[in-house]
Parts: sequence; structure tokens; C-alpha cells
Amino acid sequence: MDKAGNILGGILERHNIRKIGALANIAADWRQVCGETVASHCAPADLRDGVLSIVVDSPAWMQQLSFLKAELLEKLQTHGIEDIRFTRGKLPGSSGMSRRKTSGLRRTVKPEDAEFIEKCGSAVEDDGLRGKLAELMRVFFSNARK
Repeated sequence: MDKAGNILGGILERHNIRKIGALANIAADWRQVCGETVASHCAPADLRDGVLSIVVDSPAWMQQLSFLKAELLEKLQTHGIEDIRFTRGKLPGSSGMSRRKTSGLRRTVKPEDAEFIEKCGSAVEDDGLRGKLAELMRVFFSNARK
């Protein structure tokens, strides 16, 4: 019989949860990494093979960030970031509601996904860890369905 950790690890790997978790950690530290002003014009968008993609809201800020790239890389080394790519686009949460308001909204998932999340969480004894895992999986499943 496989240990719960091995089973859970396989599930997390198949659904790319580790990447999502790493990106969530970077997003949580984002304002500290680049400061309030810079963070209001850019956001971490994707992470692949140590390369962080950052979406930027204007060409002027893309240029400014290119000057700050070495400094950002140094600050992001603790997250395993080896390079940064900037792309022009719309920032997450810029749809009219602030990030602060949307962060508290409950993520909706399909009933079968909720059951799967509950099943995975039942193997985790630590309440705090189980809650974080469940929230991470809710984020994944709610975003995967869009």
C-alpha cells in the first residue's frame, strides 16, 4: 500500500499544484519584493523552469522594470527564480474590484472537484496544512474551469 504522502505527491504533480503554490508564494511576497508603486503596475503571471513571467500594464512600466530586472532577480532568488520575462497585458484583479476585495471571495468548484479536494485533505493530519492545501486546490480547480 502506498503512503498517503506518495499518493498526494503524485496527485499534486499531475495537477501542477507545486507550480501554482510557488507562484502563489511569489504573489504573496510581491509588494515586499518590488514595492507598492511598482507592484501596482505589474504582477507575477506564470512560472516555468525557473523563469517568472511578469505581466506589466504599460510600455513605460515595461521599460522601467527592465532597468530593475537585476534587482528583482536578486530578491526572487529565494523563490528559485533564475530569469524574468516581461509581457504587456491586463493585471489580474483590474476588472473593477480591488485585489483586496476579491481575495476574500469563496472560490467555486464543481461538486466532484470538492469531493476530490476533501478526499485528498483527509490524508493530511495537520489542520493548518489541510486548510492551505484545500484552498490551493480550490484555486487550481476554479481557474482550470475558466
